[in-house]
Amino acid sequence: MSCAENHMTQSIIRSTNPNDTQLSFSKIQAYIGVWLDNTCKQETYDSIKTALLDVFDSLKTYTEFWKCLTYINKDRPGKIIFIVSYEIGKNLIPLIFRQDPSPIEYIYVYSIDETQQHNWDFQKPDKLRDGFTTVHRLIKQIIIDIREFNERAETIAPKITPSTSITTTFDDAGGTTTSNDVITSRRHDHCLPPPSFFSENIQNTSIKDLNADSAWFIQFQLLVEILIRMTNSEQAKTDIVFVCREHYKEDKSQQTKIDRFEKEADDLSKTIYWYTRESFIVHLLNKVCGTEDADDLYKFRLFIRNLHYRIVEMNNDNLTVQLKRKEVVLYRGKRVAASTFENFRNSINGLVVMKGFLSTTMDPKVAEFFAGGDVTQMGFVNVLFKLKIDNWEKCKPAAAIDPAYSAMEDEQEVLFSIGTIWRILNVNELSGS
Repeated sequence: MSCAENHMTQSIIRSTNPNDTQLSFSKIQAYIGVWLDNTCKQETYDSIKTALLDVFDSLKTYTEFWKCLTYINKDRPGKIIFIVSYEIGKNLIPLIFRQDPSPIEYIYVYSIDETQQHNWDFQKPDKLRDGFTTVHRLIKQIIIDIREFNERAETIAPKITPSTSITTTFDDAGGTTTSNDVITSRRHDHCLPPPSFFSENIQNTSIKDLNADSAWFIQFQLLVEILIRMTNSEQAKTDIVFVCREHYKEDKSQQTKIDRFEKEADDLSKTIYWYTRESFIVHLLNKVCGTEDADDLYKFRLFIRNLHYRIVEMNNDNLTVQLKRKEVVLYRGKRVAASTFENFRNSINGLVVMKGFLSTTMDPKVAEFFAGGDVTQMGFVNVLFKLKIDNWEKCKPAAAIDPAYSAMEDEQEVLFSIGTIWRILNVNELSGS
């Protein structure tokens, strides 16, 4: 991926209720939405698409029967939740019923009248949920079924299967592959910040022409800039400690760690230690960054600001200076949800913003280890990101972590500040190890 950054600042006055500790965590989806329809009017089409985008992190839309069928039959992690118009569905659904096994978990038929809706009553296996004549009923049923699907998925233990490797290459942006080792540190399960995908045309688009994702991108970059420019205060520490205590109020082990964090939260020199330690802070920080919610991010302003400026400080360290003098490829291993992985595959040559701090390593073996290897989980894929930096000067601040400051001494870690932007060059699947 390639790094392109815009710096925008603006004054902002806001307040939060310290008693409001409920964090609205981001979606992690082990499924993909697919919608096939070439019959409805534009107004209806727009209404359905908007509603589906509120439900699905990854949504594929088709108007052509065979293109859709080709997509459905491709190998991919996760299940498909399929919405189809009555006119197409009456011919396609019988074909789907013959597939065994099928990548489709649920089928929903959008009908224009009651007669079409009830045509499905005589052939309703569990997979076919019903015919629907209103967008409201359709979305309501999808949400109910997704809740059931998630509950069922949680009861299925991860199974050991032969691994395949998937390589995604970014320019200032990255790559991915899988490995053959088992994850042993939970910290790395949380160290990949949630990504958002958007069009490269944003830089040449006026504000009034921005789509929703592009507008979000500008708002997010502005919010980050505001948070890191805010002055630290006792209230900032109170906010983050209070939220952490409430979230882990039943966990005595984490409460002990929070006691120590409260004493050291203001100390800039301790920030890297807390980010690299296996504890509550990275887990909550990445989840909060994934919400895109200003209130949630504001509660973590102390840590976001301190970690950013600690990275800036370390730009002058010998390790970082030496790193930036040579061409280097960095790596990051992670198990990602099917919906997120599908968005990577659909965004070749597009841009992706990491909505948190990005931890990488100079050692590909370390990244392969944390990609998960042979341990697979339904609806997830093990990925190794390969990151190439063309020009460090155009990137967000990044620094090589001195083992003396880190809780993990042997990972050759390079840490990027919040909100880096990358271009996705390719996504490759490799057989074997």
